[in-house]
Amino acid sequence: MTTHDTNNLTLVQRMAVALTSLDEQELRDITTEDVFWAVPGTGRFAGRKQGISAIMAFAKVLRDYGVHPAVEETCLGTDSVAVLIHDTGTRGDAVLDSHSVFTLKQNVFLCR
Repeated sequence: MTTHDTNNLTLVQRMAVALTSLDEQELRDITTEDVFWAVPGTGRFAGRKQGISAIMAFAKVLRDYGVHPAVEETCLGTDSVAVLIHDTGTRGDAVLDSHSVFTLKQNVFLCR
């Protein structure tokens, strides 16, 4: 593993901790204010979350809904990182058990 790969992997780990622990300062330390998180589709969580405050608010909504993300795989590229996430949770009678892929490239989270 190269130093570049190690740095990207460390960034993914820090980002995961920041989002799950709702640590806004940590997210500020590793991104810039123009960061966004795009979730495709037309459902409740779909859309573009622009900026650190919006991303942190969305992370809080996910936590409040009982969503528990777990990193399953990480693929390191030359200028990006793809992360396979397993999302689980329950709220009332609703059960979530899905996978998503986050692509992190130059302060952009893309959920697919």
